[in-house]
Amino acid sequence: MPPREKPTANSFVLEKATISSSAFSDGAFIDIKNVITDIEIFEHLDKPYLTGTVVFVDDANIYNSVDFTGSEKLSISVALPGDESTSIEKDFIIQKVMKNIKGNDNSSTILVHIIEEHAFNSSLINVNKPYTGKPTDIIQSIIIDNLGKEFSEVDEDDQEPMRVIIPNLTPIEAALWVRNRAISATSTPYYLFSTLANKKLHCIPLDKMLQTSPDITPYWYSQSVTSAAASQSIEEQSYIIQYYETKNNDDILSMVNMGFVGAKYTYYDSMLGRPGPAIIFDIDKTLNEMVANDVIAKNQNKLSFTTGYELNGNTLNTIQSKNVTRLVSTDVFPDVNTYNEAANTAKHKQKVIAAAMRQFVGRNAIDVILPGRNFLIGEYSNTIGNQIKLKFLNNSVNTKNRDENLDTKKSGDYLMYAVKHVFKKERYDVTASCVKLADLPQESELS
Repeated sequence: MPPREKPTANSFVLEKATISSSAFSDGAFIDIKNVITDIEIFEHLDKPYLTGTVVFVDDANIYNSVDFTGSEKLSISVALPGDESTSIEKDFIIQKVMKNIKGNDNSSTILVHIIEEHAFNSSLINVNKPYTGKPTDIIQSIIIDNLGKEFSEVDEDDQEPMRVIIPNLTPIEAALWVRNRAISATSTPYYLFSTLANKKLHCIPLDKMLQTSPDITPYWYSQSVTSAAASQSIEEQSYIIQYYETKNNDDILSMVNMGFVGAKYTYYDSMLGRPGPAIIFDIDKTLNEMVANDVIAKNQNKLSFTTGYELNGNTLNTIQSKNVTRLVSTDVFPDVNTYNEAANTAKHKQKVIAAAMRQFVGRNAIDVILPGRNFLIGEYSNTIGNQIKLKFLNNSVNTKNRDENLDTKKSGDYLMYAVKHVFKKERYDVTASCVKLADLPQESELS
C-alpha cells in the first residue's frame, strides 16, 4: 500500500504483512503485503488485547498453500511516510477465515479474523493457583507468569493486600476478574488494555486518564474547515473531524435500574452472620466529589445528566431505587483480605463508586472519524486511555466567530474509550469512540 505521490493526513505505508505457520519449514513465510486491500484493528479499554479483520485478494493459491487451521501467525508492520517515521509492529493469530468469495476463475477475496497473539495463547492456559498482594500487583503477576507480557508503568491501587485462588480461568480472564477490585484513592476503577502503538499492556485508573492533558490543538467539525482541506498543510488536515455520530446517550433510567443513581448497599458478613452498616449511594453527591477532587475538570464540570426529576418530592439521586445485598467473608486469612473483603465500610463504598463510574464514563459517547496521521506516531500510546479535544459548532445562524459559537454539550475534552484503525489501499482513518463525564458550561469556551 504505497502512499500517494503527495502525502496527506491519511497516508501510510504497509511495510510488512507475512503469514507463518508451524506447518511451514523453519523461517518460511508467505508475503501478502501487496494483495491486502483492507485492515481493521480494534482497541478497547475493557480488553487487554487487540482484534481485527484483514481482507486480501488471493490470485496465487495462498488459501491452499497456507491450509488455514485457525492458528497461523500474521505479522504486520505499518508506518507513516518518510524516513524518520517509526514503524509499528504487531503479531496476530489468524483465528478463522470468515469469508472466501470467488471473484473470478483465477482469484478469491478472503476475509480473516485476527486476534493479538498473547490473547490466543491465553485461551490455551488454565490458571488455578493462589496469588497474594494488591490487585494491581496480582494482575501483573498473572500476566507476566503466564504470558510474558511487559507492562507500562502501573500506579499502585488503594486497596489492602488480598489473597485470591484463581478459579480455573485463563490468564486474561483472571486478570480482568482481579482488575474489578483495583480501585484508586479517588474511588475510580482501573482499566487493563492493549494498544496498537506498542507491545506493552497498560493498567491505568480512570482518574489518571482524566487528568492527562489532551493535545492542545483541537479537532474541529466544520464544513468550512473541511472544504478548505486541500489547501491546508498535512498538520492542519490531521485535525479535521471527517464525520461524527452520537448514539444511546442521555439514558438515566438504565443507570437507575443498575443501582447507580440512588441505592442502598449492604455487605453481609457470612462468617459473623450479620450485615455491616448500610451504604447510601447518591450519584449526584459522588460526581460532585469527583469535581472537588479534580477527577472531573473544573472547567468542564456541567454534569451531562440531571437527577432533577421528582417523585413525591424526592429527586432521583435521593430515592433508594435499589436495595442491593452482597456477601463477604471476613478473617478467612489471618494476614490478608479475601477477594470481596474490605477493611471498613468506606472501603466497601469505594467498590460501589468504582462500579458506578465504570458505567457512567461510557454513558455519553460520540464516534468521530479522524485522519490516521496523529495516531500512528509509534513507541507510545496516543489512542485509548488518552484525552482528545473536540470542537463542534452549535445549531445557530448567529454570525459569531467559530470559538464563540461552540456547541457546549458536544464540545470538550473526551476520553478515547475505543478505537478502530482502518487501513485501506487509498487511506488510513481512525474511528474513535469518545466519552466524557461532564459538559462545558454554557458561557465557557475551550482554550
